[in-house]
Amino acid sequence: MSRRFGNWEGVWFLVLVSGAGCISPAPLQADEWGWHYRGPGVVASGRLTTVPVPGTTGETVHQIVRISGSRNGVLIDSLQSTGTAIPGNAPYRVDNRLGSTEPRLTASGFGYALADGTSANPFFQTHSVPHGYREYFSRAPFLDGTLGPEDAETPVEFVVSPWEMTTPWREVGLLAALGWGLAWISRLRGRPVAR
Repeated sequence: MSRRFGNWEGVWFLVLVSGAGCISPAPLQADEWGWHYRGPGVVASGRLTTVPVPGTTGETVHQIVRISGSRNGVLIDSLQSTGTAIPGNAPYRVDNRLGSTEPRLTASGFGYALADGTSANPFFQTHSVPHGYREYFSRAPFLDGTLGPEDAETPVEFVVSPWEMTTPWREVGLLAALGWGLAWISRLRGRPVAR
């Protein structure tokens, strides 16, 4: 005696399999960015989390709320609070903003502390020629307003781009639906279909 699906079992299986292709991740409430910069003696990179805010001229800018990554192999510990200067660089306060177009950083830039107690502030220099991205790096002892022998201001090439999500959500959903379908088939094996 052969066994086969009844009408409704086949329909449920097809619904499960076809619905798997529609599964997608929940939208992010914040934007994610990959960033890096390099210059003489410095390489830094990581990830920024931002939220959109209105700019001074009505454009949308991205307020940095979280940072991760490393600088010359030292892990980034924390984002410098908006409106404050990194240690040793007062009165130059960071605004922690990314622009939507070039230059992506303002003259204030963003700041971060490193796990070894040093700090960095990449920014876009506009007050002298040539204009361009720079990094101010400071380490103890911190001498505000003065570039001490332990500090450095270096020209850098700064690049930022949207962070790519790589989780294969459709494939995960399809595998889950196939698993449910196979479990349903094995449950039905041995149960005769009503005629």
